Amino acid sequence: MNRFISVLIVGAFALSGAAFAQTQAAKTADNTQTTQQAKAQPAKPVHGPDEVICKRQGDTESRLGGTKVCHTRAEWDEMSRIARDEVDRSQNTVRNPY
Repeated sequence: MNRFISVLIVGAFALSGAAFAQTQAAKTADNTQTTQQAKAQPAKPVHGPDEVICKRQGDTESRLGGTKVCHTRAEWDEMSRIARDEVDRSQNTVRNPY
């Protein structure tokens, strides 16, 4: 009886090892295929001036509102530069208190 149980345990370990090897081989094949697909696809430009960036701009009068605004990176940079220039100009303006 003890010998039969020992044979069952050894057989279970042998089958689980074979199943584990098959899953590892399948994962390796999947990784190889995924890597080949990644190489076949052209790389996207990460930070190009023509990259479209969308931002959500909220309404100050509404807690639910807001609109999605999309511009290119160059347009966002230009709008930021203009806003910065306006702030600098208003801070550097000398006002006559009298």
